[in-house]
Amino acid sequence: MGSNDFNLVTEEWIEVAWVDPDPNLPRRVGLRTLFTRAGEIADFHAPLAPAAAGFMRILGVLTARITGLDAIDAKRPWQQQRLALLNGSGTGFDPERVDQVFGTGTDFMLFGSRPFLQDPRLAEECKSTSGVGKFAWTRVAGANQVFLSHDRDDAPVPVPASEAVWHLLAWMYYGPSGRCTARKVGATDKADTGAGPLRRTLSVHPWGRTLFETLLLNQVYLPPEEAQPVAAIWEGPLHDPRSDPPAGAGVGWRLANRFRHGVLLVPDATGEHVVDAYMTWAWRSAHPGADDPYVPYQVNAKTGDRYPRYAEADRAIWRDLDALVLQVPAEAPVTHPQVIVDLKARPALPSATMRRLRIRAFGYDQDGQTRDKAFFTTTTPPVLTALEDPAMEVRIEDAHHAGDGVGQHLQRTLNAAWTELAGKPKKAPSWTGPAMAQYWSRAEQAFWAMVFDAGPLPLLPNAFITIALDVFDQATGTYAVNPRTITLLEIHRSRLFRGWRKEPISHDHPDGNGAPVALAASPASSGGTDPGHDNDDW
Repeated sequence: MGSNDFNLVTEEWIEVAWVDPDPNLPRRVGLRTLFTRAGEIADFHAPLAPAAAGFMRILGVLTARITGLDAIDAKRPWQQQRLALLNGSGTGFDPERVDQVFGTGTDFMLFGSRPFLQDPRLAEECKSTSGVGKFAWTRVAGANQVFLSHDRDDAPVPVPASEAVWHLLAWMYYGPSGRCTARKVGATDKADTGAGPLRRTLSVHPWGRTLFETLLLNQVYLPPEEAQPVAAIWEGPLHDPRSDPPAGAGVGWRLANRFRHGVLLVPDATGEHVVDAYMTWAWRSAHPGADDPYVPYQVNAKTGDRYPRYAEADRAIWRDLDALVLQVPAEAPVTHPQVIVDLKARPALPSATMRRLRIRAFGYDQDGQTRDKAFFTTTTPPVLTALEDPAMEVRIEDAHHAGDGVGQHLQRTLNAAWTELAGKPKKAPSWTGPAMAQYWSRAEQAFWAMVFDAGPLPLLPNAFITIALDVFDQATGTYAVNPRTITLLEIHRSRLFRGWRKEPISHDHPDGNGAPVALAASPASSGGTDPGHDNDDW
């Protein structure tokens, strides 16, 4: 093992933010320091949201190994042990246990004879490399759009090793299905693969005051099962890629051993850069189905099949709170992530901890194959207190239901108005996209203001209908140029009042921007606050 293998345990590759900032503290740390000083670290920064989601799963496995939570096979003792750790000193994880888990660090070398998360056999089994341009997610490769970068396949730019780790994580968890570099194993010679285990999904995580708190709160109860493999990919032997993946169990297998891609990085002579890479298939068959504990699921009402709630770049996280913190009926077509469910287990977590818990979501808006739209990271205010606060939950549920319902109704109204005005056009309505972006932005501001306001909720759904009316007016105003168009727009606009609750004209309420509103009628309307349109079949 050479000195140029980039040891992830000791090399400084993880950018961190300290609870008490000090210019003398390191800006980047390795895995050992990340754990031993986790109580002093507030957060880490990943350059790619999908890589951060994968990194949280790697950290989840390592945390379980360090704390021994992975060996407890009963839910109540598991919860008691986690609670004891949270109530401890909180300065960081036991350095002796950290050193035991990391050992000599040979399992965490980015390069070498058994590189981290990689398959060294690819150098012999692949007919060619895939190219560093394809490996780096933010670069152009092949026939992709040139505006992604100005890199060229005939003049590849090396990727720093500290940056390559993040691209590797993104590949393993979010890699595309379909065509890949050919790999020949025995008589099997294939050049296609399945999608990564998190592709298209929304990944949600409780987020605490320190990284120590965050990592413990992201622990999930996944006990080992007899005769089932439990090792993470770096802990076990290399598998036979032609065999059927077994139904493993435990934290290591579930979080870090269900990959469909085989990757091998090619370093330069110094070990400081990646100059090429192999990306190919790791298994010919799909893994047995298993829920990811950080992903919210939904249930197909017709078939009963469960499927992940997919990430949408233009969908704010507050619209997914029904799948995160709200108590929903057992028959409802939504399933909370296990990590949220485990927060509610007994004995209960400290109330002070629950009051400050936020949710951080990582998402990658993709299709199932090769098209990548956008990735994102978002963090909520401390809403997880709703798990222990029925009054807060009611506020969230009422505001969430009203805001989301009005938004969907506004979108249908805008589309219907466009269709009637244009006479069944072939193109999609040009005003709907910008209008909905404005509505969801303003509705989100109003939603959080309502949830955390100490006073009573404003009259719902009126507060969101008022926003929708203003958005409708702005979107359609330039088209109201003749009596026929004005009349049609007013007919459709009046339908936005569906569900409006009667209130005195002098009763002000917020419109989402803090402005009081007495009447919700357009300048072209003669009207009152409720035209009486109750027909849902328009």
